[in-house]
Amino acid sequence: MTKNKKRCIVFFVSISLSLLAIELFCRAAYPESTNARFTQLEKYLNKSKRFNSLVDVIENDEELFWKLKPSSTLVDSMGSYKGIIANAQGLREDHEIKKKEDNEVRILFLGDSCTFGYNLKHDQGFVDLTEKKLAIQFSKLKIECINAGVPGYSLFQGKKFLETKGLNYTPDAIVLNFGWNDQNNWDNRSDTDHYQSIKNSQPPNIFSYSRFFRLLWSHNTSSTTNANTPRLSPDQFAQQLRDIINLCAEKNIKLFVLVWPFDYNIDKNKNPKTRGDWQIAQYHFEKQTTLIDLVPVVQSLSNNKQNPHTLKDIFIDTGHATAFTNEQFSTQIYTALASWIKLKLTNS
Repeated sequence: MTKNKKRCIVFFVSISLSLLAIELFCRAAYPESTNARFTQLEKYLNKSKRFNSLVDVIENDEELFWKLKPSSTLVDSMGSYKGIIANAQGLREDHEIKKKEDNEVRILFLGDSCTFGYNLKHDQGFVDLTEKKLAIQFSKLKIECINAGVPGYSLFQGKKFLETKGLNYTPDAIVLNFGWNDQNNWDNRSDTDHYQSIKNSQPPNIFSYSRFFRLLWSHNTSSTTNANTPRLSPDQFAQQLRDIINLCAEKNIKLFVLVWPFDYNIDKNKNPKTRGDWQIAQYHFEKQTTLIDLVPVVQSLSNNKQNPHTLKDIFIDTGHATAFTNEQFSTQIYTALASWIKLKLTNS
């Protein structure tokens, strides 16, 4: 071996050991940081008496901002989230979702805490109730309704979940339920801005696994505190929905969109408008997807002259539905899905 070769080897080994030492130091001195959206959520949950139990069953995720901790449960006395929180796959299910069977109709429910089942056990929410109704109607089929609702999610996160995980469950249909968290103002950047900031802070290719290089790239991020921008504006919400419609068309997946009601839809003292801006954004796509409008359901419950229901009967708060209302919603959702399944069977 020549002297030049020896020098090259020594030089290469020295550089490698130096980089290794720097990497080990960075890992010890600078623990992996969480993304800004997850940090904001954690701070909010820790200050909230109603929601603080959730902080123990969520975790940071650079693609989704946060996700449910796999195989997590909470006792009923711990707050508004109770019972089964997530199975090993991070879904609010009491069983593992396995490979789809030949005679199976699989429906993926994407949404926020309303889909997840706020203040409800997993079998009290409209996802599980809809599955039971469909299973009775179509007893010769296996009906699998998958609850992929995650508290706090916006439509942007729902789309990212669909792209990164949801399609792996090979759904025949998808039921979307978003719009509440999208209108919240957390700072002066939207969810799309935050996501781009995360991507800008990640080194390319294999360097993304290095704490040292991640620290070098971290200067590409910025922090903001002024709360004057919704997580998704109505226009951004519409664009995310448009992207999902196109993706479902490409994958030959039937798409249903829930128009979720709020207390202002039945109490004009809270909002003079009969529909909110994010609800209106969904109506614009009624020719491109199947809308399941749940607003008339709560209006009918409230306006029933023989047996009128109060706001407390219908909603837990401004938008989370009670167990009673989830039962009413499941009937409406079941009706729409059953019609689609019948047509699907006729055409097959």
